[in-house]
Amino acid sequence: MTDLYHHLRKIRKQLREWVIAVILAIVLAGFFRLFLFEAFSIPGSSMEKTLLPGDFIIVNKLQYGARLPITPLAFPFSQHYFPFTRIRSYLNWIRLPYLRISGFSSVKRNDVVVFNYPLETDIPVDQRTYFIKRCLALPGDRFQISNGKITVNGQVVEESSTTEYNYRIRTSGQGLSQGLLNSMDITEGGKISKAGDYSFSLTRKNVQRLKDAKNVNQVEVFTEKQGVYSEYVFPNSEKIKWNLDWFGPLKVPKKGDTVRINSENLPIYRRILENYEHNKVDLRNDSLYINGIFSRFYCLKMNYYFMVGDNRHNSADSRFWGFVPEDHILGKATSILFSLNKNRPGISRLSRWFTKIL
Repeated sequence: MTDLYHHLRKIRKQLREWVIAVILAIVLAGFFRLFLFEAFSIPGSSMEKTLLPGDFIIVNKLQYGARLPITPLAFPFSQHYFPFTRIRSYLNWIRLPYLRISGFSSVKRNDVVVFNYPLETDIPVDQRTYFIKRCLALPGDRFQISNGKITVNGQVVEESSTTEYNYRIRTSGQGLSQGLLNSMDITEGGKISKAGDYSFSLTRKNVQRLKDAKNVNQVEVFTEKQGVYSEYVFPNSEKIKWNLDWFGPLKVPKKGDTVRINSENLPIYRRILENYEHNKVDLRNDSLYINGIFSRFYCLKMNYYFMVGDNRHNSADSRFWGFVPEDHILGKATSILFSLNKNRPGISRLSRWFTKIL
């Protein structure tokens, strides 16, 4: 009986040690994920060819300074809901103000940034869906697109070798071989006519390779016409007739700047005023009232950023939903940990493992 008692005590002690070890591991992993680094998988093609679906990346939260939790009572390692359920994984009744620990640097132009999706305004900021894009314009910058070419502060943005646009390819009717497309790693697009016309997302290098192909007659980029209003393009107002290839000029809001707001430019600033800086906005007979007070000017409380995907014509980004507030920024994407080819299950892209994100 004594031996059984000692044996049970030993088992309880071992279980207690295991429970403590597991809890400690979860706490340490949560601390590491919250304040230092976090791994993400790339689900879509908006950053091709810089990042590919199936890439697993490391996000450095120290770079810009770790953002403290806004909803501190949340289940770790989950977003929105508990895994495999529709049960919310956080408690909404405690929300802390936005606070960020000092980092190594501020966001720089051309940084690849992970942030929370700004349009999910019914969810706390830190629980919103993660997006990843390239920051092309900083607070105070003037952003513009003219005939598809992006300029910031009047300077043409230099595109990387991985930047893609949508192109129309006209062939002699024989079509393009799948082997040729595979050799260029072309994954988006396909045949659009029986005459042998195709539409593909292409890098500059792939454009040149297709132009050199024997049965290709023409390769031309898709470009919208100037002055044509696209209702899905920010600021989604007929008063401002912009589209993906003719956009702006637009000044990116900067903390401390005082901006003049009227009925004409209110569509640009309305989401900032109401959703990000939490004011009540009324427009009465072309007169603007902010929190019930007639206002011609407004002083911005946060910095904002303009984020664009490297797959220029196939990316939901700031051109569609506007600015990214500073409190939505999570960290800088720095490297690819490993990569699996989603188009070929079970095949890994070894050449992308442990590579730096540029």
